[in-house]
Amino acid sequence: MAGRWAPFGASRLTSPTCWTPSGAQSHNGPCSPNYTGGVDTTPRVVLIADCCDESRAATAAALGGAAYVMTARDVDGALRWLSKVRPDAVLACITLPEGGIPALVARMRTDLEVADAPIIGVGEPDAQDEALVAGCAGFVARPVDPVRLLALMERAVG
Repeated sequence: MAGRWAPFGASRLTSPTCWTPSGAQSHNGPCSPNYTGGVDTTPRVVLIADCCDESRAATAAALGGAAYVMTARDVDGALRWLSKVRPDAVLACITLPEGGIPALVARMRTDLEVADAPIIGVGEPDAQDEALVAGCAGFVARPVDPVRLLALMERAVG
């Protein structure tokens, strides 16, 4: 895999992660409220917002360690993370509680700190049009294909 969305290699990860697909936890990563810097800027930071534990885990696993991962179960949880951390991208379920992806997109676009963060919709194949109309930069259908997800992230974020 090319670009910054390639899985971490030992030379790319210079500090512990917050939450990784393998479940590793640290209080020193970029999603920690105590974060003061010191992490290599190469790895990406992604917020995964989905009410289903299994879907969040599957989406994180599809990233294959290519990013630091933060998770939220609803729109308010996602907004709490976004008030603390500026992610490179947001992966959000189209049916996210508290208004779904349209509510998340609308609220993100009013916050200058995160207004330009690309949002990728995740859901059933027939939800693609709804995600794109809501303002998502792209859409990935479940089950999430890791190759397609990383390619979409590369196009959306660079």
